[in-house]
Amino acid sequence: MRLTRHQWRALLRCHAQGLSAQAIAHETKLHRQRVLRALTVLRTAMVREIPPVLRGTVEVDETYVGGSWRNRRHRPPGRTSPQGRGTTLKTPVFGIL
Repeated sequence: MRLTRHQWRALLRCHAQGLSAQAIAHETKLHRQRVLRALTVLRTAMVREIPPVLRGTVEVDETYVGGSWRNRRHRPPGRTSPQGRGTTLKTPVFGIL
């Protein structure tokens, strides 16, 4: 791939933001097919450098731990929470196996 350093940096920045190939092409002013080829080269390079610890099957899970209110109709004094399953009072726990 013949891209300038500036183009590679812009491509990597957009890829890290989770943009689609079409959005990356619009942002970097490159053709969509060229962006797709560059992303393929990038993903191939990333696969080659996987640490031995992460080879094979990797499970990722997340949960929220914390107490629940006894009477959900009433909020604790001074606390505000969004409607639904608010997580403002709970601690997120992230695990990789």
